[in-house]
Amino acid sequence: MALQSMAEIGAAVGDLASAARYNETYAQLVPLYHRRFWNASLGTWASDPLELQTLTALSLAAGVGSASERVSAVESLDRDVQSRGDHLTVGAAGVKWLLRTLSEGGRHDTALRLAMQTSYPSWGWWIARNATTCWESWSGVADPSHTSHPTHNREPDTAVLSRIASPLARLERALRLIGAPALHRHLPVRWPRRLVLRVPRGNCPDVPWLRDRRRQAVHIEDRRAIHGRRDRPHCSRHHR
Repeated sequence: MALQSMAEIGAAVGDLASAARYNETYAQLVPLYHRRFWNASLGTWASDPLELQTLTALSLAAGVGSASERVSAVESLDRDVQSRGDHLTVGAAGVKWLLRTLSEGGRHDTALRLAMQTSYPSWGWWIARNATTCWESWSGVADPSHTSHPTHNREPDTAVLSRIASPLARLERALRLIGAPALHRHLPVRWPRRLVLRVPRGNCPDVPWLRDRRRQAVHIEDRRAIHGRRDRPHCSRHHR
């Protein structure tokens, strides 16, 4: 996937020679990867069941395998998720691609159940415990899988949110087209939510995060230090 991204960047900036080189390297490595890691008994690119979700999602996202092998891998991934009661075994590397590969493989129902799961381990389990960030581990505390206390602000995992939102956003649009109830009404998130932000130039102690039909708004109090003194607090409103 890194080679694919570099090829896309090269093409975007007009460096066609570099783009061609990255594409060529990618084309050479894909069949080597497939021969090295394909597991016919599991029907995917994994040998350990606990690694199946991560390695299958990553391999599918990277475009590995023939059409029939990719179908087999999606089926294996779907079976694994369902056998675990719609729970995750992925970590930071695979979580970005899990919902996307399930949806692109036609398993929208499984992707949706994963996204809406509220028991451990799941994103909904975090939300049920008032998490407003991505944690370094699913439990959020020191345990046998992560012996040191995990951070509750795992910045490399922020891409998770966009990958959760992307298939759900497409589904929400489809539901609107057929006149079905809006998906967000069924998600386990209560609005409004309130955040507390800590920033180098002063705390933002009260941040209401509001939502209406057209937008979400974050009301932020900004305390700035100017010429050695603190300027009067003022508020700014940002929409997205």
